Amino acid sequence: MKKWLAALPICILFSCGGGPSGKIEETTTRGNITIASDESYKPLVDAEVFVFESNYKYAKVKPIYTSEGDALELLKNDSVRLVIMSRKLSDAEKQYFKDKQRIPKETHIAFDGLAFIANRENKDNAKLCRNTKSLYRKGENLGWIKQW
Repeated sequence: MKKWLAALPICILFSCGGGPSGKIEETTTRGNITIASDESYKPLVDAEVFVFESNYKYAKVKPIYTSEGDALELLKNDSVRLVIMSRKLSDAEKQYFKDKQRIPKETHIAFDGLAFIANRENKDNAKLCRNTKSLYRKGENLGWIKQW
């Protein structure tokens, strides 16, 4: 019986140290993250952050709005975990991350769009369509466009 009484303080001491550390476990919907975005996307990113944080009350997203080049530098320096920009990584940038044994995941999230609204009385819709299609063809001679 005396052996058990002597071991009791040691058991209590070890059991007190294993409680919660006060640190929030980070997951995809909980914790803190700093992201970088091209400053031209600020209205879109602000809206996305607002909705995300509204849906996940234990998540906090801190966006940094800067130029595309500076955002990429923040990613290279491991200051942010996500960059939102208007292009894919170049081959040199991909090689940089490969050399560091960090392979970034690229995700296409949006497309540009263009809409033309023409009057029903306009007799030249076919020409409008041909000219518009030629704008999107790579290598097409756009010499006929004099002013935008």
